[in-house]
Amino acid sequence: MTSPSVGRNAHELRESKITVSYVPSEDDSEDDRVRLVEEEKPVLRISVQSNRAPFTGGIAIMLLITFLSSICFSIVLPSIWPYLDDVFHQPKSIVGWAVAANSIGSFVASPLFGWWADRRTTREVLIATLILMIGGNVMYSLAINVWMLLAGRFLVGVAAANYAVAQTYLSYATTVDNRTKVMALNSAATVLGFVIGPGFALVTSVVPHFSVRHIEVNSYTLPGYVSAFMSLLTMFSLFFLREIPSSYKRNSLPLAEGVDKKVGIFAFLKNAKKFPWIPVLICLFCYFGYTTSFTVFETVGAPYTEHAYGWDITKNAIMFVCLGGVCIVSLFVLQIFIRFTSDRVLLIVTSAISCTGFCILFDYHGNQLPLWRFILGMTFCCGGYATSVAVLISVYSKVLENLDQGMLMGWLSSSGSVARIVGPVSASYALQYGGDPHKAANGFLVFILMIALNGMCTVVTLLGYRALRPR
Repeated sequence: MTSPSVGRNAHELRESKITVSYVPSEDDSEDDRVRLVEEEKPVLRISVQSNRAPFTGGIAIMLLITFLSSICFSIVLPSIWPYLDDVFHQPKSIVGWAVAANSIGSFVASPLFGWWADRRTTREVLIATLILMIGGNVMYSLAINVWMLLAGRFLVGVAAANYAVAQTYLSYATTVDNRTKVMALNSAATVLGFVIGPGFALVTSVVPHFSVRHIEVNSYTLPGYVSAFMSLLTMFSLFFLREIPSSYKRNSLPLAEGVDKKVGIFAFLKNAKKFPWIPVLICLFCYFGYTTSFTVFETVGAPYTEHAYGWDITKNAIMFVCLGGVCIVSLFVLQIFIRFTSDRVLLIVTSAISCTGFCILFDYHGNQLPLWRFILGMTFCCGGYATSVAVLISVYSKVLENLDQGMLMGWLSSSGSVARIVGPVSASYALQYGGDPHKAANGFLVFILMIALNGMCTVVTLLGYRALRPR
């Protein structure tokens, strides 16, 4: 008698169709093609086609999860320094640790949640993370000392590791053909969350302060309460989530006889030669570089503009909203160029654009930049960041085409978390201990490091161009 699981798997296999044919790769030179023909050693390209129902609703929910995770990281940025200074009387250096506490939580939890989602259900993991997110945001707003505030931000960071789960879902729910487009939308959700989150200061700054039974609601605590409420609303959307069937996952697709089976990460680690170490490490380094650069500005942006141009919280919030508009336009432009060139070429170009932006912001003498130059530099930085992250995630997913992507997407998320630890902490210490406060506040120490980091990303991508081709 056939077991129910076998019968179900047989039904799922009938939904998939495998074709094996010789298809020359775009990266094969003419000499390689001639040699393959002469030696009669054709290369087998395997394509898997299945009658999948569209995951449009699930993709939309994952984009919402990504947006929420980014919002919860950045919504406190305009107010966290006044919160620490006015309420807890902390030095500037603690700002970096308060921002980094969120990323430390994400770094620890991302691989775990990715592994959990691969073996259980996406809905189960997301519900658990959203409950943690609600609790962490409420703890932040009710903090009675700086340690409680840091603990709240850490819990929010643990919950925000659901970003890795969302990326895994998108990898499974898309095909190679439409993945770049969907990942661009995912990047848009990420970047808009990072950039628009501080824009909520526009709302919190006009809300009158009040208290309910000794619970203070003001411009410092309201961002936490808003994040908790958004998390609660997002939780209800999970009831409409369509789970990814096991047959749709990369490690469950059948392969032709004689071809190595697709196996999980631990099996690959037993045989390092089969694991794509070079492209994976390139992607992790570049993701670290892009994220570090952007979070450095998010940390020093408010002190910078306050010192250089006399901007207050409201004007800084308007700036972040405008930068969000730049990101949206950049991603729309990216959709056009995707049709005409490869992901790898776009990755090199967008990385160079970001590096150019920091070059514009850097002044050798540490003098105050003219406002027009500051705006131009930030336009290049934000546009380059938004597009490079979108393309990088697509390249990374294609490199991992034959692997379980849950834990490996967790690696990518952890790389970004490390960047959001290193960036804010180093930037805040540069502001406090950078020697000449005028030069430190104008980015003399910070921007030159970001130029070097983005330049390294561009060079590494060029050197690893062939290694980054789809598997």
